[in-house]
Amino acid sequence: MRWRKVRTVTWFELSSTVRRLGYLIVTLGMPVFSLLYAGLALIPAKLAKDREDAPRIYGVVDRAALLGLGDGEVIVVRSAGFRCYGDEAGARGALVDERVIRSYFVVPADYLETGRVLAHTGPASGLGPWEGRAELSELLRTRLLGTRVEPKVAARLLEPISGRETFRVGGDGQVEAEGADAFIGRLVLPIGFVFLLFTSILMSGSYLIQATATEKENRVVEVLLSSASADEIMTGKLLGLGGAGLLQVLIWLAMTLAVRFGFSQLVLPLNVQIAWQAVAIAPVLFITAYAFLGSLMLGTGSFGGNVRESQQLGMFWAFLATLPLMFVPLLLTDPHGLIAHVLTWIPFSAPATLVLRLSLDPDGMSVWEVAGSLAVLVLSTWAAVRLASRLFRVGLMLTGARPSLREILRQARSAP
Repeated sequence: MRWRKVRTVTWFELSSTVRRLGYLIVTLGMPVFSLLYAGLALIPAKLAKDREDAPRIYGVVDRAALLGLGDGEVIVVRSAGFRCYGDEAGARGALVDERVIRSYFVVPADYLETGRVLAHTGPASGLGPWEGRAELSELLRTRLLGTRVEPKVAARLLEPISGRETFRVGGDGQVEAEGADAFIGRLVLPIGFVFLLFTSILMSGSYLIQATATEKENRVVEVLLSSASADEIMTGKLLGLGGAGLLQVLIWLAMTLAVRFGFSQLVLPLNVQIAWQAVAIAPVLFITAYAFLGSLMLGTGSFGGNVRESQQLGMFWAFLATLPLMFVPLLLTDPHGLIAHVLTWIPFSAPATLVLRLSLDPDGMSVWEVAGSLAVLVLSTWAAVRLASRLFRVGLMLTGARPSLREILRQARSAP
Protein backbone atom coordinates (compact mmCIF):
# COMPACT_ATOMS: atom_id res chain seq x y z
CA MET A 1 0.00 0.00 0.00
CA ARG A 2 1.39 3.39 -1.04
CA TRP A 3 0.85 5.68 1.97
CA ARG A 4 1.49 8.78 -0.10
CA LYS A 5 -1.64 7.95 -2.09
CA VAL A 6 -3.51 7.24 1.16
CA ARG A 7 -2.52 10.62 2.59
CA THR A 8 -3.67 12.35 -0.59
CA VAL A 9 -7.10 10.69 -0.47
CA THR A 10 -7.36 11.33 3.28
CA TRP A 11 -6.61 15.03 2.99
CA PHE A 12 -8.95 15.44 0.01
CA GLU A 13 -11.87 13.77 1.79
CA LEU A 14 -11.23 15.64 5.04
CA SER A 15 -10.80 19.08 3.51
CA SER A 16 -13.68 18.77 1.07
CA THR A 17 -16.04 17.51 3.78
CA VAL A 18 -15.31 20.21 6.37
CA ARG A 19 -15.86 22.92 3.75
CA ARG A 20 -19.34 21.73 2.86
CA LEU A 21 -22.13 24.10 3.83
CA GLY A 22 -24.22 21.24 5.17
CA TYR A 23 -21.36 20.03 7.36
CA LEU A 24 -20.80 23.51 8.80
CA ILE A 25 -24.51 24.03 9.44
CA VAL A 26 -24.84 20.70 11.25
CA THR A 27 -21.59 21.12 13.19
CA LEU A 28 -22.16 24.68 14.38
CA GLY A 29 -25.95 24.73 14.31
CA MET A 30 -26.71 21.48 16.12
CA PRO A 31 -25.58 22.72 19.58
CA VAL A 32 -27.48 25.99 19.09
CA PHE A 33 -30.59 24.12 17.99
CA SER A 34 -30.23 21.74 20.95
CA LEU A 35 -30.01 24.67 23.37
CA LEU A 36 -33.06 26.34 21.84
CA TYR A 37 -35.01 23.08 21.93
CA ALA A 38 -33.98 22.47 25.54
CA GLY A 39 -35.03 26.01 26.44
CA LEU A 40 -38.44 25.55 24.85
CA ALA A 41 -38.85 22.18 26.55
CA LEU A 42 -38.07 23.76 29.91
CA ILE A 43 -40.90 26.28 29.61
CA PRO A 44 -43.78 23.80 30.17
CA ALA A 45 -41.70 22.02 32.81
CA LYS A 46 -41.15 25.31 34.63
CA LEU A 47 -44.85 26.17 34.43
CA ALA A 48 -45.78 22.70 35.72
CA LYS A 49 -43.26 23.06 38.56
CA ASP A 50 -44.62 26.49 39.53
CA ARG A 51 -48.14 25.10 39.46
CA GLU A 52 -47.07 22.18 41.62
CA ASP A 53 -45.32 24.44 44.13
CA ALA A 54 -48.31 26.76 44.35
CA PRO A 55 -50.43 26.12 47.44
CA ARG A 56 -53.23 23.66 46.80
CA ILE A 57 -56.21 23.75 49.16
CA TYR A 58 -58.36 20.70 49.76
CA GLY A 59 -61.29 20.23 52.07
CA VAL A 60 -61.59 17.46 54.62
CA VAL A 61 -64.58 16.30 56.66
CA ASP A 62 -63.19 14.42 59.67
CA ARG A 63 -66.03 12.22 60.94
CA ALA A 64 -63.51 9.93 62.68
CA ALA A 65 -62.13 12.83 64.78
CA LEU A 66 -58.52 11.91 63.96
CA LEU A 67 -57.11 15.25 62.81
CA GLY A 68 -57.98 17.32 65.84
CA LEU A 69 -58.93 20.38 63.75
CA GLY A 70 -61.78 22.79 64.31
CA ASP A 71 -64.17 24.01 61.65
CA GLY A 72 -62.27 26.27 59.20
CA GLU A 73 -58.80 25.42 60.52
CA VAL A 74 -56.12 24.75 57.90
CA ILE A 75 -53.10 22.47 58.18
CA VAL A 76 -50.33 22.41 55.53
CA VAL A 77 -48.54 19.25 54.45
CA ARG A 78 -45.73 20.05 51.99
CA SER A 79 -47.42 22.14 49.27
CA ALA A 80 -50.97 21.02 50.09
CA GLY A 81 -53.31 22.67 52.58
CA PHE A 82 -56.30 20.92 54.17
CA ARG A 83 -59.22 23.01 55.49
CA CYS A 84 -61.45 21.22 57.96
CA TYR A 85 -65.24 21.47 57.57
CA GLY A 86 -67.72 20.48 60.23
CA ASP A 87 -70.08 18.83 57.76
CA GLU A 88 -70.16 17.80 54.14
CA ALA A 89 -72.57 20.59 53.17
CA GLY A 90 -69.97 23.24 54.01
CA ALA A 91 -67.30 21.39 52.04
CA ARG A 92 -69.67 21.00 49.10
CA GLY A 93 -70.43 24.73 49.07
CA ALA A 94 -66.74 25.62 49.20
CA LEU A 95 -66.11 23.28 46.25
CA VAL A 96 -69.05 24.14 43.97
CA ASP A 97 -70.24 27.61 44.94
CA GLU A 98 -67.17 29.40 46.30
CA ARG A 99 -64.61 27.30 44.44
CA VAL A 100 -61.96 27.87 47.09
CA ILE A 101 -60.91 24.22 47.30
CA ARG A 102 -59.89 21.79 44.54
CA SER A 103 -61.70 18.79 46.02
CA TYR A 104 -62.64 17.45 49.45
CA PHE A 105 -62.19 14.21 51.34
CA VAL A 106 -64.50 12.56 53.84
CA VAL A 107 -62.91 10.42 56.56
CA PRO A 108 -65.76 8.12 57.73
CA ALA A 109 -66.36 7.31 61.37
CA ASP A 110 -65.28 3.69 60.78
CA TYR A 111 -61.97 4.70 59.19
CA LEU A 112 -59.84 2.81 61.73
CA GLU A 113 -61.67 -0.43 60.95
CA THR A 114 -61.97 -0.05 57.15
CA GLY A 115 -59.32 2.48 56.06
CA ARG A 116 -61.93 3.88 53.66
CA VAL A 117 -61.75 7.53 52.48
CA LEU A 118 -64.25 9.22 50.15
CA ALA A 119 -63.06 11.76 47.58
CA HIS A 120 -65.29 14.34 45.90
CA THR A 121 -64.39 16.34 42.82
CA GLY A 122 -65.89 19.50 41.40
CA PRO A 123 -65.85 21.68 38.26
CA ALA A 124 -62.18 22.69 38.76
CA SER A 125 -60.79 19.38 39.95
CA GLY A 126 -57.27 19.71 38.53
CA LEU A 127 -55.86 16.21 38.13
CA GLY A 128 -58.83 14.52 39.74
CA PRO A 129 -60.31 13.98 43.19
CA TRP A 130 -57.26 12.02 44.42
CA GLU A 131 -54.75 14.70 43.50
CA GLY A 132 -53.82 15.29 47.16
CA ARG A 133 -53.81 11.64 48.17
CA ALA A 134 -50.11 11.49 49.12
CA GLU A 135 -50.31 14.55 51.38
CA LEU A 136 -53.56 13.35 53.00
CA SER A 137 -51.97 9.95 53.68
CA GLU A 138 -49.00 11.64 55.35
CA LEU A 139 -51.35 13.78 57.45
CA LEU A 140 -53.33 10.75 58.61
CA ARG A 141 -50.16 8.79 59.45
CA THR A 142 -48.84 11.72 61.47
CA ARG A 143 -52.04 12.03 63.46
CA LEU A 144 -52.37 8.30 64.06
CA LEU A 145 -48.78 7.85 65.20
CA GLY A 146 -48.64 11.06 67.22
CA THR A 147 -51.20 9.87 69.75
CA ARG A 148 -50.23 6.21 69.99
CA VAL A 149 -46.46 5.87 69.44
CA GLU A 150 -43.38 7.38 71.05
CA PRO A 151 -42.26 10.50 69.12
CA LYS A 152 -38.87 9.03 68.10
CA VAL A 153 -40.49 5.85 66.81
CA ALA A 154 -43.16 7.88 65.04
CA ALA A 155 -40.50 10.02 63.34
CA ARG A 156 -38.73 6.91 62.03
CA LEU A 157 -41.97 5.36 60.83
CA LEU A 158 -42.81 8.52 58.92
CA GLU A 159 -39.28 8.85 57.50
CA PRO A 160 -37.36 5.58 57.87
CA ILE A 161 -34.23 6.92 56.10
CA SER A 162 -33.50 10.57 56.80
CA GLY A 163 -29.74 10.51 56.16
CA ARG A 164 -27.51 8.51 53.82
CA GLU A 165 -23.82 7.61 53.97
CA THR A 166 -22.25 5.50 51.25
CA PHE A 167 -19.06 3.44 51.42
CA ARG A 168 -17.29 1.37 48.78
CA VAL A 169 -15.40 -1.80 49.61
CA GLY A 170 -12.50 -2.38 47.22
CA GLY A 171 -11.09 -5.65 46.02
CA ASP A 172 -8.40 -5.45 48.72
CA GLY A 173 -11.03 -5.08 51.44
CA GLN A 174 -10.38 -1.37 52.04
CA VAL A 175 -13.45 0.69 52.90
CA GLU A 176 -13.68 4.24 51.51
CA ALA A 177 -16.39 6.85 51.95
CA GLU A 178 -18.26 7.74 48.79
CA GLY A 179 -20.86 10.33 47.88
CA ALA A 180 -24.43 9.08 47.68
CA ASP A 181 -24.58 10.10 44.00
CA ALA A 182 -21.10 8.83 43.07
CA PHE A 183 -22.64 5.95 41.11
CA ILE A 184 -24.01 8.49 38.63
CA GLY A 185 -20.55 9.96 38.22
CA ARG A 186 -19.02 6.57 37.51
CA LEU A 187 -21.39 6.20 34.55
CA VAL A 188 -20.17 9.39 32.88
CA LEU A 189 -17.17 7.69 31.24
CA PRO A 190 -18.91 4.64 29.72
CA ILE A 191 -22.00 6.55 28.64
CA GLY A 192 -19.85 9.31 27.14
CA PHE A 193 -17.74 6.70 25.36
CA VAL A 194 -20.77 4.92 23.90
CA PHE A 195 -22.31 8.23 22.82
CA LEU A 196 -19.08 9.38 21.16
CA LEU A 197 -18.59 6.01 19.46
CA PHE A 198 -22.11 5.74 18.07
CA THR A 199 -22.27 9.38 17.01
CA SER A 200 -18.92 9.18 15.22
CA ILE A 201 -19.82 5.92 13.50
CA LEU A 202 -23.21 7.12 12.35
CA MET A 203 -22.01 10.52 11.17
CA SER A 204 -18.76 9.31 9.63
CA GLY A 205 -20.42 6.26 8.13
CA SER A 206 -23.02 8.46 6.51
CA TYR A 207 -20.29 10.63 4.97
CA LEU A 208 -18.38 7.54 3.82
CA ILE A 209 -21.37 5.98 2.10
CA GLN A 210 -22.63 9.25 0.61
CA ALA A 211 -19.24 10.14 -0.86
CA THR A 212 -18.73 6.68 -2.35
CA ALA A 213 -22.22 6.50 -3.85
CA THR A 214 -21.90 9.98 -5.36
CA GLU A 215 -18.56 9.13 -6.95
CA LYS A 216 -20.04 5.95 -8.42
CA GLU A 217 -22.98 7.84 -9.88
CA ASN A 218 -20.68 10.49 -11.38
CA ARG A 219 -18.21 7.80 -12.54
CA VAL A 220 -15.40 9.63 -10.75
CA VAL A 221 -14.38 6.33 -9.20
CA GLU A 222 -13.00 5.11 -12.52
CA VAL A 223 -10.53 8.00 -12.53
CA LEU A 224 -9.56 7.28 -8.92
CA LEU A 225 -8.88 3.62 -9.64
CA SER A 226 -6.54 4.58 -12.46
CA SER A 227 -4.19 6.32 -10.00
CA ALA A 228 -4.74 4.44 -6.71
CA SER A 229 -5.73 0.95 -5.64
CA ALA A 230 -9.03 0.10 -3.99
CA ASP A 231 -7.23 -0.50 -0.68
CA GLU A 232 -5.62 2.93 -0.80
CA ILE A 233 -8.90 4.63 -1.69
CA MET A 234 -10.80 2.84 1.06
CA THR A 235 -8.13 3.54 3.69
CA GLY A 236 -7.94 7.20 2.70
CA LYS A 237 -11.71 7.58 2.84
CA LEU A 238 -11.86 5.79 6.17
CA LEU A 239 -9.27 8.09 7.70
CA GLY A 240 -10.40 11.34 6.06
CA LEU A 241 -14.14 11.09 6.54
CA GLY A 242 -13.67 9.48 9.93
CA GLY A 243 -11.52 12.45 10.94
CA ALA A 244 -14.28 14.81 9.79
CA GLY A 245 -16.80 12.98 11.94
CA LEU A 246 -14.49 13.02 14.96
CA LEU A 247 -13.83 16.72 14.47
CA GLN A 248 -17.56 17.33 14.45
CA VAL A 249 -18.06 15.44 17.71
CA LEU A 250 -15.12 17.22 19.37
CA ILE A 251 -16.57 20.61 18.40
CA TRP A 252 -19.90 19.61 19.92
CA LEU A 253 -18.19 18.52 23.13
CA ALA A 254 -16.16 21.73 23.30
CA MET A 255 -19.26 23.89 22.83
CA THR A 256 -21.14 21.85 25.43
CA LEU A 257 -18.35 22.24 27.98
CA ALA A 258 -18.11 25.95 27.24
CA VAL A 259 -21.81 26.39 27.99
CA ARG A 260 -21.60 24.31 31.13
CA PHE A 261 -18.52 26.01 32.58
CA GLY A 262 -19.45 24.93 36.08
CA PHE A 263 -19.33 21.22 35.23
CA SER A 264 -16.34 20.56 37.47
CA GLN A 265 -18.13 22.10 40.44
CA LEU A 266 -20.97 19.65 39.84
CA VAL A 267 -18.71 16.59 39.62
CA LEU A 268 -16.24 17.23 42.43
CA PRO A 269 -18.81 16.94 45.27
CA LEU A 270 -19.67 13.45 44.01
CA ASN A 271 -16.27 12.13 45.20
CA VAL A 272 -15.94 10.11 41.99
CA GLN A 273 -12.94 7.84 41.43
CA ILE A 274 -12.84 6.93 37.74
CA ALA A 275 -11.20 3.59 36.97
CA TRP A 276 -7.86 4.22 35.25
CA GLN A 277 -8.19 0.90 33.42
CA ALA A 278 -11.26 2.13 31.57
CA VAL A 279 -9.64 5.47 30.75
CA ALA A 280 -6.52 3.77 29.41
CA ILE A 281 -8.29 1.28 27.19
CA ALA A 282 -11.06 3.57 25.87
CA PRO A 283 -8.95 5.22 23.07
CA VAL A 284 -7.74 1.81 21.81
CA LEU A 285 -11.28 0.46 21.78
CA PHE A 286 -12.59 3.56 20.05
CA ILE A 287 -10.07 3.32 17.20
CA THR A 288 -10.51 -0.41 16.65
CA ALA A 289 -14.30 -0.23 16.87
CA TYR A 290 -14.43 2.62 14.37
CA ALA A 291 -12.11 0.78 11.95
CA PHE A 292 -14.11 -2.43 12.37
CA LEU A 293 -17.57 -0.98 11.83
CA GLY A 294 -16.56 1.82 9.44
CA SER A 295 -14.83 -0.55 7.05
CA LEU A 296 -17.80 -2.91 7.01
CA MET A 297 -20.20 -0.02 6.37
CA LEU A 298 -18.00 1.27 3.55
CA GLY A 299 -17.51 -2.18 2.01
CA THR A 300 -21.18 -3.14 1.90
CA GLY A 301 -22.37 0.39 1.15
CA SER A 302 -20.30 0.43 -2.05
CA PHE A 303 -22.77 -2.02 -3.64
CA GLY A 304 -25.60 0.52 -3.63
CA GLY A 305 -26.67 2.01 -6.91
CA ASN A 306 -27.47 5.37 -5.28
CA VAL A 307 -26.99 7.19 -1.99
CA ARG A 308 -30.20 5.93 -0.40
CA GLU A 309 -29.50 2.33 -1.33
CA SER A 310 -25.93 2.54 -0.08
CA GLN A 311 -27.02 3.98 3.26
CA GLN A 312 -29.55 1.19 3.74
CA LEU A 313 -26.86 -1.42 3.14
CA GLY A 314 -24.30 0.27 5.39
CA MET A 315 -26.58 1.09 8.30
CA PHE A 316 -27.09 -2.63 8.97
CA TRP A 317 -23.74 -2.67 10.76
CA ALA A 318 -24.62 0.41 12.79
CA PHE A 319 -27.70 -1.42 14.00
CA LEU A 320 -25.54 -4.30 15.26
CA ALA A 321 -23.34 -1.78 17.08
CA THR A 322 -26.32 -0.79 19.24
CA LEU A 323 -26.50 -4.32 20.65
CA PRO A 324 -25.08 -3.37 24.09
CA LEU A 325 -27.73 -0.67 24.55
CA MET A 326 -30.42 -3.33 24.88
CA PHE A 327 -28.50 -4.93 27.75
CA VAL A 328 -27.42 -1.79 29.65
CA PRO A 329 -29.89 -2.30 32.55
CA LEU A 330 -28.68 -5.87 32.97
CA LEU A 331 -25.02 -4.82 32.76
CA LEU A 332 -25.58 -2.16 35.42
CA THR A 333 -27.11 -4.63 37.86
CA ASP A 334 -24.76 -7.54 37.08
CA PRO A 335 -21.58 -6.32 35.29
CA HIS A 336 -19.91 -9.74 35.58
CA GLY A 337 -22.83 -12.05 34.83
CA LEU A 338 -23.23 -14.50 31.96
CA ILE A 339 -24.65 -11.91 29.54
CA ALA A 340 -21.80 -9.50 30.31
CA HIS A 341 -19.20 -12.21 29.66
CA VAL A 342 -20.82 -13.16 26.35
CA LEU A 343 -21.05 -9.54 25.14
CA THR A 344 -17.38 -9.04 26.03
CA TRP A 345 -16.30 -11.55 23.38
CA ILE A 346 -18.57 -10.30 20.55
CA PRO A 347 -16.72 -7.72 18.39
CA PHE A 348 -19.84 -5.59 17.86
CA SER A 349 -20.53 -5.24 21.58
CA ALA A 350 -17.06 -5.64 23.10
CA PRO A 351 -15.97 -1.95 23.11
CA ALA A 352 -18.98 -0.59 25.00
CA THR A 353 -19.20 -3.64 27.29
CA LEU A 354 -15.52 -3.52 28.25
CA VAL A 355 -15.59 0.18 29.14
CA LEU A 356 -18.84 -0.22 31.07
CA ARG A 357 -17.59 -3.21 33.08
CA LEU A 358 -14.20 -1.64 33.82
CA SER A 359 -15.85 1.58 34.96
CA LEU A 360 -18.28 -0.16 37.30
CA ASP A 361 -15.97 -2.79 38.80
CA PRO A 362 -12.40 -2.89 37.44
CA ASP A 363 -11.30 -5.47 40.00
CA GLY A 364 -13.96 -7.91 38.84
CA MET A 365 -12.34 -8.45 35.42
CA SER A 366 -9.24 -10.56 35.00
CA VAL A 367 -6.33 -9.45 32.85
CA TRP A 368 -6.69 -12.42 30.51
CA GLU A 369 -10.34 -11.58 29.81
CA VAL A 370 -9.53 -7.98 28.90
CA ALA A 371 -6.53 -9.00 26.80
CA GLY A 372 -8.43 -11.83 25.12
CA SER A 373 -11.41 -9.63 24.26
CA LEU A 374 -9.13 -6.92 22.90
CA ALA A 375 -7.23 -9.52 20.83
CA VAL A 376 -10.48 -10.82 19.35
CA LEU A 377 -11.54 -7.27 18.50
CA VAL A 378 -8.19 -6.49 16.84
CA LEU A 379 -8.27 -9.71 14.79
CA SER A 380 -11.89 -9.04 13.83
CA THR A 381 -10.92 -5.53 12.75
CA TRP A 382 -8.08 -6.88 10.62
CA ALA A 383 -10.41 -9.42 9.00
CA ALA A 384 -13.14 -6.81 8.49
CA VAL A 385 -10.74 -4.39 6.80
CA ARG A 386 -9.46 -7.11 4.46
CA LEU A 387 -12.99 -8.27 3.63
CA ALA A 388 -14.23 -4.71 3.21
CA SER A 389 -11.37 -3.84 0.87
CA ARG A 390 -12.29 -6.73 -1.42
CA LEU A 391 -15.99 -5.87 -1.30
CA PHE A 392 -15.13 -2.22 -1.85
CA ARG A 393 -13.18 -3.03 -5.03
CA VAL A 394 -16.03 -5.16 -6.40
CA GLY A 395 -18.64 -2.59 -5.39
CA LEU A 396 -16.79 0.30 -7.02
CA MET A 397 -16.74 -1.44 -10.38
CA LEU A 398 -20.31 -2.67 -10.10
CA THR A 399 -22.69 -1.17 -12.66
CA GLY A 400 -26.00 -2.28 -14.12
CA ALA A 401 -27.80 -5.28 -12.63
CA ARG A 402 -26.58 -6.34 -9.19
CA PRO A 403 -24.94 -9.81 -9.19
CA SER A 404 -25.97 -12.57 -6.81
CA LEU A 405 -24.36 -13.03 -3.41
CA ARG A 406 -22.41 -16.03 -4.71
CA GLU A 407 -21.04 -13.97 -7.59
CA ILE A 408 -20.07 -11.13 -5.25
CA LEU A 409 -18.18 -13.54 -2.98
CA ARG A 410 -16.46 -15.16 -5.95
CA GLN A 411 -15.28 -11.79 -7.25
CA ALA A 412 -14.19 -10.76 -3.75
CA ARG A 413 -12.09 -13.92 -3.36
CA SER A 414 -10.45 -13.44 -6.74
CA ALA A 415 -9.76 -9.71 -6.20
CA PRO A 416 -6.04 -8.95 -5.69
